[in-house]
Amino acid sequence: MVRYHHTPPNIGWDGAMSPGLKKVLIFGLVALVLFFLITRPTESAEAVRAALGWLQDGAEAIVTFVQSLFA
Repeated sequence: MVRYHHTPPNIGWDGAMSPGLKKVLIFGLVALVLFFLITRPTESAEAVRAALGWLQDGAEAIVTFVQSLFA
């Protein structure tokens, strides 16, 4: 069996993101979140409550599923 110890050429999109682009996207996301927190605090709080509600519903569904497996 022959094994090649070289990396194949990077052809096309492999899902990797350059570190510079990643930093720009993170900075933009943080700036957007801060903008909404400062300009619309009530709506931001509602959005956080809704997201936490979705997470709670999902967690409860997983618990119900696991309980039904062992019932």
